Amino acid sequence: MSKERGTLKVIQGPMFAGKTTELETAVCMYEEGTAIAIKPSIDNRYSEGRLVSHDEAMRNESDVGIPAFNVDREHSDFLPFLTPAVVLVVIDEVNFFSFEVLAPQIELLLAQGIDVVAAGLAYDAFKQPFGATLELAEIADAVVELTALCECGKRAKHSYRKKPIEGQLVVGGADLYGACCDVCWHLHNPQLEENGV
Repeated sequence: MSKERGTLKVIQGPMFAGKTTELETAVCMYEEGTAIAIKPSIDNRYSEGRLVSHDEAMRNESDVGIPAFNVDREHSDFLPFLTPAVVLVVIDEVNFFSFEVLAPQIELLLAQGIDVVAAGLAYDAFKQPFGATLELAEIADAVVELTALCECGKRAKHSYRKKPIEGQLVVGGADLYGACCDVCWHLHNPQLEENGV
């Protein structure tokens, strides 16, 4: 007999904190066919149809990551991917979705007794709230905060952009982003510090 309602777990942290790795680990703990992975189609940095962590991408192997379904970030619909066997859905890069688009889909999954693990950046490279992550964390049953390693050796809670590209929605990897502590974030963004950020 299935449980009445599923649970929502949100994993958040800066770039390179291991969020995608956590999702891969969660899927691998389930029998084949009982867990599926979802990712926004806008995120095709490493693979169109797989969840691939930054570490895996750097190994340049052909079959890294785990299979994933791509969905449109503005019109996500997870139901076509479900089978009666599915008990877990993991969603990567929830920061690329709006809460208004993602929340109804997650509520449908939870109502069917399916557990959901959602991972994403809570804040962008300029410390601004990013996509659905923070709002999902507010309704989650559990929230996991991950950190990365700053170049100075401290724990990194922030992401920063290495190149002066305008806009919040700029998809990239280590060529474009880094992780840093609060002190180093201000060193990377002196113009924002002048403005009181």
